[in-house]
Amino acid sequence: GDEAAAVAALKLGAFDYIIKRDNYLTYLPHAIENAIARSQLIQTNRRLQRELAERERAEAENARLLVEGLGQRQRLDEIIASVPGLVWEAWGRPDEADQRTNYVSNHVERMLGYSVQQWLSTPNFWLSIVHPDDKERAAREAAEFFGSGKGGISQFRWIARDGRVVWVEGHSTVICDNQGNPVGMRGVTTDITARKEAERGRAQLEEQLRQAQKIDSIGRLAGGVAHDFNNILTAIRGYAELMLLELAPGDPMRSSVTEISRAGERAADLT
Repeated sequence: GDEAAAVAALKLGAFDYIIKRDNYLTYLPHAIENAIARSQLIQTNRRLQRELAERERAEAENARLLVEGLGQRQRLDEIIASVPGLVWEAWGRPDEADQRTNYVSNHVERMLGYSVQQWLSTPNFWLSIVHPDDKERAAREAAEFFGSGKGGISQFRWIARDGRVVWVEGHSTVICDNQGNPVGMRGVTTDITARKEAERGRAQLEEQLRQAQKIDSIGRLAGGVAHDFNNILTAIRGYAELMLLELAPGDPMRSSVTEISRAGERAADLT
């Protein structure tokens, strides 16, 4: 440190005195000061070089992290863009008028026709476009998911900007603060209209099948009853014919037995 610089200065001063200078005592203090100053300057220069190198390494690391972060953000954006649904995040209770959405994916424009800005700037926008018949239930379920801190799955209908009715299924999770209190929600909501239409079509086919089965059962029952009734009618008509063969042409009973036979024929035609 300073002692080494002083020694070097003394040696330098002695050299100057012996070889070059006659007034050694006069210039020795200046030589010592110059040597100390040069030593301090060298140390300062080395420190600055170390700090500069460290700063350059830090800047290079920050640049690398920035590039890596941008790459991750780009990949995240690409992943979100590939999701066939609405990716969203909102703060506040989902059933209160001041709930605000702070993120919604661009898929909202393709799915419902509303702009991202409209969704972000309008408080509680998601509930304002729920079908009137589903609004109370959707708000209640969302509030229950929020209060539980666990989220959940809900199905309801949205009214698109062009008036279309869109069935959706929302998968949500709850955002909690450091104390575990729910403060917001995030999730993915997908269009299940095609699935609902398929389910409705399947339900209609199942109902048609049940009706066909009922008709078939009724037909078989009616066919069985008609078959048994025809057997009875055959006996009635057969005995009536036998009685007509045994009765004389002028017998007063003949007309009554004839009517029995005709009634049997009409009953057979009816079955």
